[in-house]
Amino acid sequence: MSNLYGGDYSNKVDYVFKIVLIGDSAVGKSQLLSRFAKNEFSLDSKSTIGVEFQTRTLVIDHKNVKAQIWDTAGQERTKRPTGCSGKMSSGPSPILLEDYHLVEKIANFTRERIPERVVHARGASAKGFFEVTRAQTPVIIRFSTVIHERGSPETLRDPRGFAVKFYTREGNFDLVGNNFPVFFIRDGMKFPDVIHAFKPNPKSHIQENWRILDYCSHHPESLHTFTFFFDDLGVPQDYRHMDGFRVHTFTLINKAGRVQYVKFHWKPTCGVKCLLEDEAIKVGGGNHSHATQDLYDLIAAGNYPEWKLFMPMLILFKCNNINLVLQEIY
Repeated sequence: MSNLYGGDYSNKVDYVFKIVLIGDSAVGKSQLLSRFAKNEFSLDSKSTIGVEFQTRTLVIDHKNVKAQIWDTAGQERTKRPTGCSGKMSSGPSPILLEDYHLVEKIANFTRERIPERVVHARGASAKGFFEVTRAQTPVIIRFSTVIHERGSPETLRDPRGFAVKFYTREGNFDLVGNNFPVFFIRDGMKFPDVIHAFKPNPKSHIQENWRILDYCSHHPESLHTFTFFFDDLGVPQDYRHMDGFRVHTFTLINKAGRVQYVKFHWKPTCGVKCLLEDEAIKVGGGNHSHATQDLYDLIAAGNYPEWKLFMPMLILFKCNNINLVLQEIY
């Protein structure tokens, strides 16, 4: 009797072959069929079944023979450990691409990181409420450093972001600002350029002061911000000991059409505190996430930080003899 796969089994008419081919590897199936055709199986042998490498049964003369797993190279292969906590392998050889559980897990792992923001990548958020005349509005505040990457120390000399989102009944309202009342440039078109000047050199990945000063020297309005940047305020002690400014000046108009220039200024009830250079080096060397940990531990202990909102105002008036130019109010 000739076997379906080309082998001559005329002297083994009592044998019944039952096998299941699984997977989509033509190489694995062809090698399996070749082994059958060459009569390489005996009653006590361990055979190859498919390419998903899970134990199957080969029935010969109604006697079950346990099948052992082989890869396409003919090497012995083990089953996956329980719970998918380990890789498949060909004995002592490396991992195999047929191990789709491992491939999918690693592929997901390499893509699970969300790309960080261009600016304000390093920071921490906290939920709370804004209270006016006993009415409470839910808010989320995010504190951040501006220039450096997400894992950078929180003791670097850098402006700090102070962004507040109000969840009101009429919709969401954002007050996005910094811990400085002014900024380096006035023209929004120049914002990407000044950020690039402050960013580390793309060639060395090192922040270089000459690049900052070279750019800002062409924009004299940046000098006002430098007085804050190189002051003690350039390195706040932590997030709860710093001011928050909306930076821009806003125009408010009441029902009567009266115009006022205003700014939004958050003042911490615990006061403003900063770090000197030697203190910043010591604190940052001990814990590069000190400000985030301080905020987290404080909230966890029930000692909630608090800020009060102030609105400095300037009432516009007409004067025939004076041409008033408003630069900054804070």
